[in-house]
Amino acid sequence: MAIRAETDITLARVNDGPTGITGPQGETGPRGATGATGATGGQGPQGETGATGATGATGATGAQGPTGKSLTGITEYYARNNSTTAPADSAFGTSVLTPTSSEKYVWNYELMSWNDNGTTSTTKTTKHIVAVYGDKGDQGDQGITGKSLTGITEYYARNNSTTAPADSSFGTSVLAPTSSNKYVWNYELLSWNDNGTTSTTKTAKHIIATYGEQGPQGETGPTGATGPTGATGPTGATGQTGATGPEAVVTIEVTAINFVANTATLKATLRVNGTVTTPTSYKWTKNTSTTSLGTSQTLSVTDLDAVYYCTVEW
Repeated sequence: MAIRAETDITLARVNDGPTGITGPQGETGPRGATGATGATGGQGPQGETGATGATGATGATGAQGPTGKSLTGITEYYARNNSTTAPADSAFGTSVLTPTSSEKYVWNYELMSWNDNGTTSTTKTTKHIVAVYGDKGDQGDQGITGKSLTGITEYYARNNSTTAPADSSFGTSVLAPTSSNKYVWNYELLSWNDNGTTSTTKTAKHIIATYGEQGPQGETGPTGATGPTGATGPTGATGQTGATGPEAVVTIEVTAINFVANTATLKATLRVNGTVTTPTSYKWTKNTSTTSLGTSQTLSVTDLDAVYYCTVEW
């Protein structure tokens, strides 16, 4: 807070005769009336807001749950023999076969490839007969040509229900289950030739793969180290002007010291509520001029006919 106060002193030149001997100091006169109280200065601006404390770092993301088991491929295997007992695995291959008079039964199974969180595995369906050779009739009148399997086409579809999809949903591309279509369905379309007449039949629709649900979320990891302190926030708005403080009695006493011949030294003394107070600055001026003659507590002057002013701030 800065408060400004002023006073003045007038010096008169006297040259009637030589300076006499300084007489004894007179008694201190009565104290003059207290000057009017100066106006209260406005409240200073509010100090800057302190820096905002650092925000703690976000804890690390918990570990990802295990990946669901995914179907990555289906391979069809075929074999044939002359028995209703399934052949050994070593007898199967990937080529489509047709029954013959010596190997009347065509067998099939599907080998499904899986990926379970990076671990690959395979499973296979049950071996089953998909075609049977028709024996030729006895010698005599030519028997009817046996019904021959001429081809097998695999069809696939997927949905989110254990109820089989409509035929229109099936296609020949191998499909894998997804989170929205968890079930992969399959059937086989068998092509036949019966004495020159072609026909087709299809096996029952059945589920060959199911989507594995994602595992539960892992536990939350430990909280990371506290990050560096953020930048200092902007200075807050200036607060409202406070209530007017108590009135103070302020006086400036200017005295002439070392008054010799044509020179004198002026000294300013600031009193606040009767207590001598050191101001933050002095400013001496003369007559009506605003030009500073000095900024210390004392001022040496030679123009003894002038009126001098002292302004202080504290």
